Amino acid sequence: MSSYQRGRGAYGRGGRFHAGRRYDNQDEGPSASSNWRRPSPQRHPESGGSSTSSNWRRLPPHHPESGGSSTSSNWRRPPPDHPEKAHNRSTTDPTTEGPSAGYVGLRGQRGGYMGPSSQQRHPPRELPLKIRAPPRVEQEAAGLEVQISQLAIQPATQPSSGSTMEVKLPSKPGRGTRGEKLRIKANHFLVELPEKELQVDHYNVVITRAGTDRPVISLETNRAVMSALVRAYRESYLGSRLPVYDGRSNLYTAGPLPFKRQSFRIALLHENQPQGMREFEVKIVHVGTLNMKHLEMFLAGRRPNAPQDTIQALDIVLAECLSIRDDIVKVERSFFSDSFLRINLGGGLEMWGGFYQTLHPTQMGLSLNLDTTAKAFYQSRFVLGYVSSLTGRDLDSEVLTPDDIAKVRKNLKGVKVVVTHQGNIHRKYRISGLTAQATRNLTFSCNIRGTITRTRVVDHFRETYNYTIRYLNLPCLEVGSDPKRPIYLPMEVNTNNRAYERDNGVNFSEEFGLSVSERTTTIQARVLPTPVLKYHNLGAEKECKPTSGVWNMRNKKLVNGGKVNFWYCISFSPNIGADIAGWFCNNLGDMCRVSGMEFARNPILPHTVEQSNKLEAVLKSHYQEATDVLSRQNKTPDLLIVILPDKNGNLYGDVKRICETEIGLVTQCCLAKHVKRANPQMLANLALKINVKVGGKNTVLADAITREVPVVRRLPTIIFGADVTHPLPGEDTTPSIAAVVASQDWPDIATYVGLYRVQGHRQEIISHLGEMACKQLSTDYMPAITFIVVQKRHHTRLFPYDYRAADRSGNVPPVPPAYYAHHFASRARLYYDSGMPDSGSFVAGPSASRDEASSSKVKQLPAVKDNVKNVMFYC
Repeated sequence: MSSYQRGRGAYGRGGRFHAGRRYDNQDEGPSASSNWRRPSPQRHPESGGSSTSSNWRRLPPHHPESGGSSTSSNWRRPPPDHPEKAHNRSTTDPTTEGPSAGYVGLRGQRGGYMGPSSQQRHPPRELPLKIRAPPRVEQEAAGLEVQISQLAIQPATQPSSGSTMEVKLPSKPGRGTRGEKLRIKANHFLVELPEKELQVDHYNVVITRAGTDRPVISLETNRAVMSALVRAYRESYLGSRLPVYDGRSNLYTAGPLPFKRQSFRIALLHENQPQGMREFEVKIVHVGTLNMKHLEMFLAGRRPNAPQDTIQALDIVLAECLSIRDDIVKVERSFFSDSFLRINLGGGLEMWGGFYQTLHPTQMGLSLNLDTTAKAFYQSRFVLGYVSSLTGRDLDSEVLTPDDIAKVRKNLKGVKVVVTHQGNIHRKYRISGLTAQATRNLTFSCNIRGTITRTRVVDHFRETYNYTIRYLNLPCLEVGSDPKRPIYLPMEVNTNNRAYERDNGVNFSEEFGLSVSERTTTIQARVLPTPVLKYHNLGAEKECKPTSGVWNMRNKKLVNGGKVNFWYCISFSPNIGADIAGWFCNNLGDMCRVSGMEFARNPILPHTVEQSNKLEAVLKSHYQEATDVLSRQNKTPDLLIVILPDKNGNLYGDVKRICETEIGLVTQCCLAKHVKRANPQMLANLALKINVKVGGKNTVLADAITREVPVVRRLPTIIFGADVTHPLPGEDTTPSIAAVVASQDWPDIATYVGLYRVQGHRQEIISHLGEMACKQLSTDYMPAITFIVVQKRHHTRLFPYDYRAADRSGNVPPVPPAYYAHHFASRARLYYDSGMPDSGSFVAGPSASRDEASSSKVKQLPAVKDNVKNVMFYC
């Protein structure tokens, strides 16, 4: 019987923030005006419905969401409990040869078991899943138009082992003074260094299997080896020091060890062979002593460059206090436990609560940033039960289809299983795939008394283990590290996960003399003046000043209305017939005309209802028919309105890819449920989106009209925006996508077109920025360039100090920035994810961590058609 253990990230693809609210990557994102909202972070087709809620909703993956306005409440972040429970037994093997001469057992026996004691258990899940996870439930930052004078976080880097790299930052030109001052709180906790001078020594660690030069990659194994070494030799060879180890190559101590270079031989009980031992060689080499004075000088403002190596060391010290606890699963910088929060998500998944932790230097001193988060993990259960839940089939009476098997293969790849069909031997394996054949037909090569023969898996289990396989029509699990010689395990040969005891770890912060405040940080902020928006002079309201980031289109007309002379509508929802589609389009057209657009009253083709499984053929045939109708006028269609079913999978992305990159047609997608109950607010939002898609402008800054916008008012200026979107956690080979947009209409600076490129997996730096954003005019052309860098993947959360000064949702006051580059890159992500054929090309780039692939086999993105790319089709 084999149970599986692995967790998966619960984050959807990130969105940007507008008007203090978070937007996803679809057409429901913000237009230039109207009420802003906070949609689901999952993909959804465009629509304009409104909703109000005081909390985030937990929606299933790929849930389409509507537009409109929403509000959110402040989130509480209670710090997790940290019960202390010591569990440390060690012994040494006194020899004349030093620490590499003998083995050390946890039970005090030479050659004994070096890992946890027999009473200890492992946590039920170990690694992130590689499937699309449930939506992110972690709190999102409330946007605040502030300039924080005290919590100015310096950018952190991750220098390699032994690096003394320092980031040189340009000096700040000054401090702003405009705006309303207020006090706010942040989820940062000040960290104090010890009063006595602290010396931190840095060591490089290399752990190899004995007799080989190949480093051990597994963080779990590395930590087990180092824990055994510390238990055995702390009081002797380590000079009573308690080192902090990051599981890779970095080890830090609060003072020097008695040696500069030393090798140790450690033995651990082999998890797959209880009677055998695994031997490891540990080499520890002194790299250098970190200068804490440099950090103190930087925090005091007397040193311009942050000593990143020192900050990294202290960050690891604070993180390792929790990393070694048996009841906590660490994923990158986050810690998860079912004791924090545990919610059954269905489909064999459950959500665990957790928190993110990292150390930052700020102008107030060192600050520990803590933020709540959540992640989806596999439940501890039978593999057969999971397969049944995943496919929705009764395995006793139903046969898995090829699609079912493909789904199971994708979701089980990388999962760890524990088998017990060998009595008391509980071997662990990681699933690499499923067999192409059913178990009843599966054979493998077996050496029987010196003769290689083909043996049936069914016969092998019956003769070797006295076990009769029941589920003969299911494929076997492929496990083992050699893909050319996999081990076959029937799915039914499994066991439930064992219980575990909680080891509360060691408080490394005391070893290094660090103390962390229990109170959140209070800081001074300023709410900048709200900009005034300019609308057309024909409207009753010619200007508008948003309140708390919210405004609407009542009594206003678009500053530059677009033209839709030729349009038609296709419904792919069986619940929306031609009559309902016609009613909806008539109302939408009326709203567009009221808002200031030219919108033809009649479509060029009759409204039709089509089958979604013929999507591409339908889209292309209807476009050809529309083009034929307009051929005498030498015109082409301006707009296609698409009605999608509420649950549509990849249909939305397919529509966008086909129409924008193959046909050359702007589209507006709407969910069937919103078409049925179209209201003025939703129709107004859709009108704003359609207007910018056909080349119009919704509004501009009033200061831009009067040439009073600072800096850009004097000289013709282009404003660029750049962003990189990354694949979901667990997608180890999918590439990142970079996008650059640029304004086209100085001094209005309201219309942006762009370019996108595929680049290496999780590569943050844009590879071809010069090609995407610049054109070499001459060697003498040296325009002034201002770089404004914003960070979207931060974990700083702001709270009102006095809730009487909060907005109606309990948040700090918001601000509406426009992140068009993010929307553009997200549209390109849709092209990639919507089922394009694999071109077989390769793109290489640095990975997010050494555990992830450093190169990716990627599909090339198609080019957007010329008649589409010159408008803001991605809004």
